[in-house]
Amino acid sequence: MVPGAYNQYLQYTFRQFAAHCGGDLGCYVEGTLALLKLLLLDMGLALDPYFARSTEHLRTALRLLAQSNAELKEFAHLASHDLKTPLATVANLCEEFLDEFGPQVPAEGRGLIEAARSKTLKLGRMIDELLEISEAGTQTNQRVPVATRPLLDEVLERLRPEIEGRSIQIVVPDHLPEVHAHPGRLREVFYHVLSNAVKFLDKEAGTIRLGVEDASGEHIFCISDNGSGIAEADLPQIFAPFRRLSQHRNKPGSGLGLYFVKTFVEEQGGRVWVESRVGEGTQFYIALPAEGPV
Repeated sequence: MVPGAYNQYLQYTFRQFAAHCGGDLGCYVEGTLALLKLLLLDMGLALDPYFARSTEHLRTALRLLAQSNAELKEFAHLASHDLKTPLATVANLCEEFLDEFGPQVPAEGRGLIEAARSKTLKLGRMIDELLEISEAGTQTNQRVPVATRPLLDEVLERLRPEIEGRSIQIVVPDHLPEVHAHPGRLREVFYHVLSNAVKFLDKEAGTIRLGVEDASGEHIFCISDNGSGIAEADLPQIFAPFRRLSQHRNKPGSGLGLYFVKTFVEEQGGRVWVESRVGEGTQFYIALPAEGPV
């Protein structure tokens, strides 16, 4: 390796200075200290403009980030309004239909209209929760007691179009514990993990199981599948944003789902990790506090 010009200059200067002082140690020490001060001053003067430029670049980046966040929040508000208005109209039309023609419609038909109205209202509530997620990070006082079984029923209903036509069985216990979390974010956590399991199941008869156990003030949920599994070398990048495993690149997705899972779980004061063996399936663990914040 050939030393740079500045390095050669320093070596030459110190050698010349040592030759000038001869064997006079005091002269050499005093002169060396003076030379070091000069060098440090020179470096400081050279670095000042660099740090000034870097600081200005950082300020510019922060301004652009703040502007982007503000625009994203504005878009979320507008999109929320634009989505909720037609949903409210559909729900009202269903209600008017039942009021006007309900007695003339067979019971099965009334049931379908009532189900459509219920799903429309539920979708409106989900949009409200997603809007909350897009805004400021969840604060401690936003964590409330959440019954996980009804929440999972909503997630499974949302997953139904992805499961239809495939031989996939999802096994969920009848009784699940209550946790302290943000309902909207917790729903997204379970949705992303279960959706991933469904998407990447490659068995003719796929099985996804959800289990839970209590340990040291936590409820630990385990979502396991009998899919192809994940190589050990790939496990560290599972929760990284925009990272997609090589065997999954032919599947649709943004590479952000599991990143959101980790972010949302940790915001709730919980933990998330994954275990897997190639050919034997994958287990996602989600540990959530059994008690609310003190």
